[in-house]
Amino acid sequence: MKKIDFPRVLRHKSKYRDFDELKEHLTNAPDEKITMCMDKLLLRGARLSEMLFEIQEHNKRLGSNDFRDTERIKAHIAFRETHDDWIFERSGSHFDPFIRLIGRQGERK
Repeated sequence: MKKIDFPRVLRHKSKYRDFDELKEHLTNAPDEKITMCMDKLLLRGARLSEMLFEIQEHNKRLGSNDFRDTERIKAHIAFRETHDDWIFERSGSHFDPFIRLIGRQGERK
């Protein structure tokens, strides 16, 4: 059998045709999972310290233990950029930037 070499980063095939469809999904989805809460915060936009504070409240409500520090939030953002082709706007301080989801690369037709 021939060995298949897969690329290091496997991109997800998004089920959303464009950013508007993704935005609608994030806006209307229930807050039952901590990842959805984080994605909604990213869509709305906030400073990293504000996101950490708000996600801790969601952790308590959901009995979750994810996104405990800013490094984990940054890792989630990097994952969304790398695997899901999300585009983020960053502004302000390097240590406490304002981060907001503003689009997707390679929108499906």
